[in-house]
Amino acid sequence: MLKIIKKFICLVLIFAVSAAFSSCKKETAKIPAADGEKIVYGQNINLFSYYPDTLNPFLTNIKENYDILTLIYEPLFAVRDNGEAVPCLAAGYEVLNNGLKVVVNLRENVKFQSGADFGADDVIFTLKYIAEYAPSFLYVFDNIQSYSKDGLSVVFNLKSPQFNFVSCLDFPIVSRTTNIQSFNGDSKFLPNGCGAFSLDASSFKQKEMRLVKNESYYKNDYPYAGSICVKFLKDESVAVSAFNSNEISALTSDEFMWGDVAFTNEYSSIEYGGEWFYFLAFNYDNEMLCDENVRRMILSVIDKEDLVQKVFQSHAYPTNSIINPMYYYGKIYSSKFDLDNAADYAKNASFTDKDKNGIYEKITEDVTYLLSFDVLVNGDDDKLLKIADFLSESAKKAKMRFNIIALSGDDYLNAVNEKSYDILITKEKIGVGENLASKIDFNAKYIVPYEIYEKLSAVLNEINDKNINEKVREFDDLYISLAPCVAICYDSSAMLNHYSLRNMTAWQKDRYRGILESFIKY
Repeated sequence: MLKIIKKFICLVLIFAVSAAFSSCKKETAKIPAADGEKIVYGQNINLFSYYPDTLNPFLTNIKENYDILTLIYEPLFAVRDNGEAVPCLAAGYEVLNNGLKVVVNLRENVKFQSGADFGADDVIFTLKYIAEYAPSFLYVFDNIQSYSKDGLSVVFNLKSPQFNFVSCLDFPIVSRTTNIQSFNGDSKFLPNGCGAFSLDASSFKQKEMRLVKNESYYKNDYPYAGSICVKFLKDESVAVSAFNSNEISALTSDEFMWGDVAFTNEYSSIEYGGEWFYFLAFNYDNEMLCDENVRRMILSVIDKEDLVQKVFQSHAYPTNSIINPMYYYGKIYSSKFDLDNAADYAKNASFTDKDKNGIYEKITEDVTYLLSFDVLVNGDDDKLLKIADFLSESAKKAKMRFNIIALSGDDYLNAVNEKSYDILITKEKIGVGENLASKIDFNAKYIVPYEIYEKLSAVLNEINDKNINEKVREFDDLYISLAPCVAICYDSSAMLNHYSLRNMTAWQKDRYRGILESFIKY
């Protein structure tokens, strides 16, 4: 009996080893370990999108479709969820001429899925394509004076120093041989990138399509999966249902609201800083708001941690400036909420509550100034309305009055354009790779006194790879001191994935990039 058991165990071991070799093929000699388990190669992972409007990543209006296409196309750099720019088709970069010149060195021996060699001409072709045909990617050029190729490098001359410039080079690179007419016009134009997966054109159906591993991908160890089955789903509710029933392995926060999540415990979440920056913009035509003490007072009365908890269910990140604390070298945010400080700032600005009516006032040459402000908010945005309610109650505690004016549609837009407000509760997008200097006043959309703009820009222009921690903190402190606006928070984005999907990581723009290192554990 003992001999039979030993023989059975030996057969099981032989079968297990044989199965490992057959599924892992040439990679078996260098299988890494993750979470105490061995990586499994060659599996299929189920993801989802909606039926694609186009297979052109620059023209698609479906974010989920873009996510899938970034598995086929490769960028120069990909940005992690913490803001770190990781070289992809780029081998590295150099910053020269006091930050005004950035030389991006490219990888050698990289091929497109068509078999064509990748090089600097393809990057130049892509940049020219964006300039002419891809308006949603034009932010790439915000700070570029000129660009050119130099052998296996691309040289960017910048308008002003930008310490995070390479982060904006996170866009798909297409081949210089691409037929633009077909690329733009044929909804089923076969994608041709340098990414880890290629499209199996024969699999394209009404309900799904299949991506297969690109055997010539420049990173030999990746991807772990052999294929991706992309299911075309009808809408967000169907996507949530498919995730709950384990038909798909991952789901992004475009499909679910945090307050509505009621899934089982069979998933994990990856949360990271989003691009929407919430803040208060000032109308400097109001004389009181030209006093930095008044602006600092407003800053001091906002309990941002409490606001984030009540309005965003804690899924947002407070900030004191335009710098996202999740992007730039750790959380440099520290709360400035302090009602005693608010009272001191009011005193410094010569405001008192002489008539004991609960509102600070100041009398100058028979003119009475009340710390009472007309606060405009977009009535079509639920989060902004909730912020408005929160701030109205906060102002009362500091003997100020916020007269909330909620307008919708054209009425709101006209009020913004005509600056029919003292304070505007608003939000704007700030991508991780954008030039922060242009966001101090959002290219004059919210006019900031020039002396304030100049002081803040000067600090940003001094940032380089060696002093970034010091200068980012200096900028943050100066922003608080000058208070050109009052920063509130950044929203967050998230990805849910089933525990069966191992090694999943989140990236800022190529949200499914973590699939390259993922495998299914059964």
